[in-house]
Amino acid sequence: MHGYKARLAIAGFPAFSYMFTVGTIGFWLPLYVQEVLGYTHSMTEYLATAYFAALSLGSIVSGSLTDRTGRPQLTAFAGLEINALSIWLMGLAKSFPVMLLLRVVQGLGLSTAIPVALGSLSLLAGESRGVGLTSLFMGSGMALGSLIGGLLVWLYGYTPLFAVATLISVLGGLVALLLRVKPETRPPRLREVARLLRGDVLVVLAGIFLRQTLATGVYALLAVILKLVLHLSIIETTIALTVNPLVQGALSLAIARRTSSHARLMYPLGIAMTGIVFAILAASTGRPLLAIFAMVLQGASFAMVNIAGNYIVITGLPKEFRYTASSLFSSFFNLGWISGTLLAGIALQRLSPIEWTRLSALLLEVLAALVYIGLSTARRAHSSAPLPETQA
Repeated sequence: MHGYKARLAIAGFPAFSYMFTVGTIGFWLPLYVQEVLGYTHSMTEYLATAYFAALSLGSIVSGSLTDRTGRPQLTAFAGLEINALSIWLMGLAKSFPVMLLLRVVQGLGLSTAIPVALGSLSLLAGESRGVGLTSLFMGSGMALGSLIGGLLVWLYGYTPLFAVATLISVLGGLVALLLRVKPETRPPRLREVARLLRGDVLVVLAGIFLRQTLATGVYALLAVILKLVLHLSIIETTIALTVNPLVQGALSLAIARRTSSHARLMYPLGIAMTGIVFAILAASTGRPLLAIFAMVLQGASFAMVNIAGNYIVITGLPKEFRYTASSLFSSFFNLGWISGTLLAGIALQRLSPIEWTRLSALLLEVLAALVYIGLSTARRAHSSAPLPETQA
């Protein structure tokens, strides 16, 4: 039993390392580059776009490569060590072109973490428990990263962030070398995987892409919005950023236990809850407790979206495609960040961050209804499809 738990911990540590980086560098870098390096909102959005473009492309490539080579430990090790190097160099970089290049390198490095963690955990523990454990490791990593990041910024400024995030990523890569999980077979090419995608999987992937498109303008500037727009202190901002992943991690296994029978309801409900979070956040100026409550709901909503969405996707493909399937949700998630930063860049020229947050809240409710209808239609079509003939 202890050996089994150790294998689960090793398999999940890449996801922990990934989200620790998000909690430190991802959350606090926008404030750092604006307050210390003097970058504009547009430059900050460009940094996010470059990062997510590399992350999205790299996720599918790393998932497919892992399936074909059967070496998830090497994929995760290489990616996390590349991430560590890029973070360390970010702490030294001053010019915008160099920082932009480093964000691309970081995205390519981190793109290995989620496919390896989700694919390995779902093979070791089963699909529903595997996605729940992945969400637990993700939430734990982001919570600890946000907390440590906020405390470091409050006590010592931004410089120590880069050293701590580098250290955790180096450790994550070394732990990944202990991973012992192999895909069942070496699968065919990606275009053959694409032909196997069911209607409900396509709805989920389109849903997460559109959710991120609408939400990214808020997420990419979340620390900026909390501190500079809603006027929360560094400590209040840290608490707000930390409770989100804490709730996500705390609810992950409970949500996962209900995923197999309720995934098609939980997924659009999580999207709808995101809209509610944004509406509350827009009303939180000068009210830190309300902003913190919004982040509590955000933790619950993302756990539902992440777990239900990944469950539908990875159960929609055979096990021999497990790492490729495990890369699809995160890849479309990151593609949504790219389109979202572009959309937000245009919208924020005409709207204030709070006005954009309110508009996103409304559009997310519409999207949730459309996704629910799409999943219901796809389920009926799948259940009514004729079974393939068996050969004598």
